[in-house]
Amino acid sequence: MLVLTVQDSTEPGELADLSCDFVHVYAPAPAVVVLPARASPAIVSALRHAHQMCHDFDVLLSVVTPNASVRRILRSPAPGRGAELVVHAHTDTAIAAATAAGR
Repeated sequence: MLVLTVQDSTEPGELADLSCDFVHVYAPAPAVVVLPARASPAIVSALRHAHQMCHDFDVLLSVVTPNASVRRILRSPAPGRGAELVVHAHTDTAIAAATAAGR
């Protein structure tokens, strides 16, 4: 399993590409992305894009954020996208759920 922690200084433009690169290397293992409490709209958008790319690799991508508003945004369906993004409030829960998914 791959666990990526996004720092406050992470550039949104690099996040989707970087996430996809790591996910591609670790595929088919699941990936968990841990966001800071104050994730910007650009980071949220980059994660949606990363999810789209991970879905193309058939990799389970989960996101962790303590911020309830960001969780709601990430859980809302994006037009034209397949599988729903898995979003959690706690890292340990996300890792346990991804492990249980058996991917």
